[in-house]
This record gives sequence, structure tokens and C-alpha cells, in this order.
Amino acid sequence: PAHALSLSGDYKYNLLMDGTVVIEGYIGKANTLYIPAYMNGKPVSKIGRNAFQRCYSLQTVHIPDGVTQIDFNAFGYCRNLTSVKLPDSLTSIGDNAFYDCYSLTSVTIPDSVARIGQNAFYNCKALTSVHIPNSVAEIGAGAVHTYAYTEKSDKAIRSEVSFLRLWCPRATVVYECVI
Repeated sequence: PAHALSLSGDYKYNLLMDGTVVIEGYIGKANTLYIPAYMNGKPVSKIGRNAFQRCYSLQTVHIPDGVTQIDFNAFGYCRNLTSVKLPDSLTSIGDNAFYDCYSLTSVTIPDSVARIGQNAFYNCKALTSVHIPNSVAEIGAGAVHTYAYTEKSDKAIRSEVSFLRLWCPRATVVYECVI
């Protein structure tokens, strides 16, 4: 970041050298959150490390077009988050980005995404649907991992893993895709 941390409403942010903004923190208590596309006239390009970590009030998040990256643990431990709308501009979902989001039920990864980091959706216990497009070239270890359906037979679990792999044929690393 090029400048000291700034505040706009409930958001803490930094201005990057390229003139775009990275959101570094959130101090609000919204249940439904539409992250702004601009902060003080500058486009938001990135959700920073730990920016929304442990925001227990969050249930629904809409990330605006223009955001290309969600960093490490950006929404980690948002245990009431049930829904997230990812933008078509997104190219990278960082390690642990949605770690321990217990209530998240489904995720549709946009066609623009090339990388899903390690443990990105780890321990999302309610997760029943994940769509990973052909554009994803790298999926980190444990990217989609939950213990929610351990009562299912091995055959059912293997079938779901095959389904996930079918939707991400270019993936270079798939260690654990168990839902």
C-alpha cells in the first residue's frame, strides 16, 4: 500500500500505487452488505487480508465488479455468512478466504477466476454446491473441504469429488475436494 490507512463509512482502506483501493477492514454490523465499488472516487480492486474476518453479523455479501482479488482470510470465520456474490472481474480467491464460514450453502466461481487458494472454502459445513469453471487453472490443497456429510457412503462422496473435478478439468492441484 502506498498510503496510510483511511476510513470511509464503516470501511478501512488503503490507496494502492495504481490508484485503486484495497479494503483492509470493516467495522460495521450489517447483515446484508453491498461492498462499494468506489471509495472516495477510487475503484476498489481488492479485498485485503483479514478485511472482514470474524464479522459475525454478515449473512449476505455482494462484492462489486472491479474487484479482482480476495486475499488471505478476507471473510474467514464469518460463521453466519450464507451467501456471497462474487464479481465477474474476480481472478483470484486467496488462501483461507472463506475459511470456517459454517453457514455458506453454495458458491458459484465466476469464469474469470484462475486461482482458488488453499483452504479457501475449508470447513464450510453447510456447503452443498460449488461450481468451478474451466478457467480455474490452480486449486490449492483443501480448497473445498467440509465434514458436514460424513454420514454419506464412500461411494456418494467419491461421486461428488468426481463431479467437482469434472467442473475443474485444468486444475493443477486437487488434494481434497470432499463435500
